[in-house]
Amino acid sequence: MQSSRPRSASCFKANDRSRGVCVRRGLTPPSSGQLSASRQLPLMSNVRRPVPPESIKFRQAVGADAEAMYALHKASVFQLCRHAYSEIELNAWFFGRSPDIYQSGLSSGEIEVACIAGQVVGFVGAIPGEVTLLFVDPVHSGRGFGRALFERGLSKASQGFVGQLLVVATRNSAPLYRRYGFRPVERVALVRGDPAVNIEVIRMERPSNGSPNPSIERTSSSCA
Repeated sequence: MQSSRPRSASCFKANDRSRGVCVRRGLTPPSSGQLSASRQLPLMSNVRRPVPPESIKFRQAVGADAEAMYALHKASVFQLCRHAYSEIELNAWFFGRSPDIYQSGLSSGEIEVACIAGQVVGFVGAIPGEVTLLFVDPVHSGRGFGRALFERGLSKASQGFVGQLLVVATRNSAPLYRRYGFRPVERVALVRGDPAVNIEVIRMERPSNGSPNPSIERTSSSCA
């Protein structure tokens, strides 16, 4: 069994200078009150009907999916994170980035996509000890894709791993991870753009033997 976490394969690598990304650490871990009060995010008032499970197909992502994943990624950030981050932060999010950011994850087989009628509607990345990516097409937000993908990623991240499971959450996605037993341990800043812009995200952890809450509520999809 694996007892230590390998270096993250997330698109938010701390040493990824070529993509205009670095991480600033050492900020005080936010409390639950800070997470809820730092920004008053609107609740989804019209939850969409869940998609029948038999219509959703999950498969390993391949190189040909990169363009669709990137377009979905950008739409997810700009629409689902718009109440949690400023326009300046959102505009800096993808500075200097391209579909190539997924190549490492695609090559290692860590990314899985969800499809309806052959169209990619979401994807998740996971390595032992960490769920590295979670994005859902905003058109399909609120229909259970985020939860289904996250549970698949969480299962993969937990296999053979002993220790603290890790996710990196945006401000708006932290409540989702809390419902699965994750707790904030550190705020870090993704530094992107020119001039540089600090984009706050939250490192969250839970023991690998934790279990999800079966009464989980739907919320906006992660943009972490």
